[in-house]
Amino acid sequence: MTSGDFGTLQIGLINFFAPIYVLFKEILAYLVNENGGLQWYPDGSGQLYVTGNLPSITAKGNDILAAVMTIVHNGLVFAAQFTTLLPANALTATPAG
Repeated sequence: MTSGDFGTLQIGLINFFAPIYVLFKEILAYLVNENGGLQWYPDGSGQLYVTGNLPSITAKGNDILAAVMTIVHNGLVFAAQFTTLLPANALTATPAG
């Protein structure tokens, strides 16, 4: 397959998505170890089998995940504390007299 087989739109899309794909793959390789990956194969009866090893998280990936979970936890604590400051019956008006 040569570049003549593709049109201008396809070449533009490839040039746009290829760096994004490479960056995503590089980030993923930084966070997890592949451990051989997964292999898919069909048997004769129409079933699809999956074999292989699941990826394991690296030490740096574990640190990043812990930091993200801390941020999420602190955000949920903030939201819970903020809701205690809201009036309980904000939509009901009490008479002034």
